Amino acid sequence: MKKSCLCFSVALCIASFSVQIPLHAATFGNPTLFASGAAVGPNVSGPDSVTVGNGSVWVSYVPSGTSSSDFTGTSTVVQYSLSGSILNTYTLPGSVDGLKINPSTGAVWALQNQDGNSRLSVINPSNNSVTSYNYAPPVSGVQGYDDVVFNGNQVYLSYTNPATGTDPVLQTLNGLVTPFLTVNTIATFSASPSTLNDPDSLKMDNHGNLVESSGADGALNFFSTSGAFQKAISITQNGNPVSGLDDSIFTTAGSGLLYFADTANNTVYSVTASNLTADSIYASVGSAHSIGLVDPSSGAFTPLVTDGAANFSPHGLAFVSTPEPGTGVLLVGGIALAAFARRRLAS
Repeated sequence: MKKSCLCFSVALCIASFSVQIPLHAATFGNPTLFASGAAVGPNVSGPDSVTVGNGSVWVSYVPSGTSSSDFTGTSTVVQYSLSGSILNTYTLPGSVDGLKINPSTGAVWALQNQDGNSRLSVINPSNNSVTSYNYAPPVSGVQGYDDVVFNGNQVYLSYTNPATGTDPVLQTLNGLVTPFLTVNTIATFSASPSTLNDPDSLKMDNHGNLVESSGADGALNFFSTSGAFQKAISITQNGNPVSGLDDSIFTTAGSGLLYFADTANNTVYSVTASNLTADSIYASVGSAHSIGLVDPSSGAFTPLVTDGAANFSPHGLAFVSTPEPGTGVLLVGGIALAAFARRRLAS
């Protein structure tokens, strides 16, 4: 009797490691209000970019009427705790459309004026200092830098409003070297697909490709880190091209927390996500008034998340994965199941 019980418990323990969990459709909870511009101040509105790191959530607020090509008006960058408490605020001139944390240093990069006369401000959260940098002349009055991606020591920038074939759409930055920031162009307008007329957000997928969204084209455009074009995904809803594509994320785990900005309603939300498949693509689409799943083969868009507002205007997205159970957790679970089985057989 003891021998059969031992064999059964060992088999059960092994099964706890080898069983395949069936795949289900992704599940999103109800959005929870995380923050609002109104809670920051009377002139703080228009949440745009969202980025998460080092125990904080950062949001840039760009009020309506703030120029994206000069320094008329101001943007407010807010550092929140993970519970939504305001930790620090920073006021920067012009439009802060791109906001990212440099994982190597912890500094927060705020890209100002994406449509002309661009500038970069770097926030040091450890002492709340802000250092501003100017790009090497000539600085365009009708083009500029919209977003940034960090990959090791390399910094990639999306460049907006291409008009001629030689205009850049992707550049690399030669470090924070003063007096002026210098760049190298790795992809031009003529070497890009026809779905990149409106360069906007820049992300890196799970395979090391740069992904540049084109808002007006409703497309995600993939490049290698050398600037070679890889592919484009034109997003459609019910067979029709979408418009107002803003941001995208590529899931890295089975569950996590999604943060998103609703620009029109001056709010930022968080929503739990589970049953996710690694490498799934989610995007915020203005014409669909929602955040949804993008089919990588067909480009078909399936709306999944809205905050319920009639004029919901989704913009910045950030995803934080939930750690998967480690081997130790699985082992403890297997042992507990085995012990339970022994008790059942003994009775």
